[in-house]
Amino acid sequence: MKNNDYDGFSIQLFAKDDKCLAKFIELEDIIAEGSDLNEALQNLKQVWDSYKEELTKAGKEIPDSTLLKKYSGTFYIRTTPDLHRAYAIEAQIQGKSLNKLIEESLAKELKRIKR
Repeated sequence: MKNNDYDGFSIQLFAKDDKCLAKFIELEDIIAEGSDLNEALQNLKQVWDSYKEELTKAGKEIPDSTLLKKYSGTFYIRTTPDLHRAYAIEAQIQGKSLNKLIEESLAKELKRIKR
């Protein structure tokens, strides 16, 4: 399966006991398990498709992946789009805003170089 099977959402995989788990990083409720990684990913695709179907029937909007957003690579400084995307993913994982994560990273780096 390709990432476009998941509409651009990032997938996080876990091995726990005798099961494998697959989940969307951006949408914590979209999670599935399987006996191996392939089964977990197949089940995740089914969960996602069912979720989208339920939203459509209810007349609700299907969420977009924040990672599909076209990043300009600027936030008062210029950086590469790849570095910008990496920070966006890490912020999602840590449950912080991108601005907060960058602020903390910059503060930590400034402290390191001022020793």
